[in-house]
Amino acid sequence: MSLPHWWKDWRGETVLIIASGPSAAAADIGAAQGRVRTITVNNSWELAPWADAHIACDAVWWEIHRGLPQFGGLKLAGDLEAKDKFGIDLMPIDRASVDRLVLDKPQLVSGNSGFTAINLAAHFGARRILGVGFDCTCAHGVHWHGLHGPVLANPDQDKTDRWRRILDDAAPALAAHGVAFINCSEKSALTAYPKMSLSAALAAFAL
Repeated sequence: MSLPHWWKDWRGETVLIIASGPSAAAADIGAAQGRVRTITVNNSWELAPWADAHIACDAVWWEIHRGLPQFGGLKLAGDLEAKDKFGIDLMPIDRASVDRLVLDKPQLVSGNSGFTAINLAAHFGARRILGVGFDCTCAHGVHWHGLHGPVLANPDQDKTDRWRRILDDAAPALAAHGVAFINCSEKSALTAYPKMSLSAALAAFAL
């Protein structure tokens, strides 16, 4: 399978992924600008409009945001409708893989956008991933930006419990692939990864 034209070579680099958990609002994300590669997920582009890449799997999200014309980085959708309507680059999704990272071919896990972003960074060759907003619990709120409107679904505790299990279960696969995931989410239910504040992680691993 050939690589998409937008595929990046980030081998050996540190990649920050900003997911949507409430703790993302408290992180000093601006300190990462120009120091690490950055991927944003859904509305979290607002926290880092300078990011290298943005992922939103749902066509409805792209419709609401009209293709996000104000974002200058790589924009990736998981649905052909967003590609056709707004010219968003289409991620090669393995629809059969929902709970496991796809690391043996240039495709990405289906489902949760944060998990898909981790899969993408691993494919790009990231040596280290700093995860912000991977709270995987509704105990402290739903998103850093509050609830989505009536069209997009919001997570509940059952969903976030499932996301926690999937992410924690992925730790051995990431390690075997040579990727270290560092949980920089202040209030996170994840247990399988080392935890640091984003400020400390940037001081240790960024340019």
